[in-house]
Amino acid sequence: MTDYIIRPTAWLVAPANDPRLFSERGYRVEIDDEAAGEFVTVRDMTSHEARQVSIDCEAWPAVRLAIDSAFAEIKAHEDTADE
Repeated sequence: MTDYIIRPTAWLVAPANDPRLFSERGYRVEIDDEAAGEFVTVRDMTSHEARQVSIDCEAWPAVRLAIDSAFAEIKAHEDTADE
């Protein structure tokens, strides 16, 4: 039988009083990969084009925590992939 892992690859950062997946005041932090190595993307949920991310001071600590978590996940995954 094949072993499986559950790996977090996306985080929603939104106001506690509006935790909808598409909250207009939310951000999505994701680990992405286009076949050249993993990287982190941050998307402002108010924009469908995601060309620019605007983060207000109030949201920054939570967004930063999600980004740090994403990079830690990439490092942990790379470390286990090298074994």
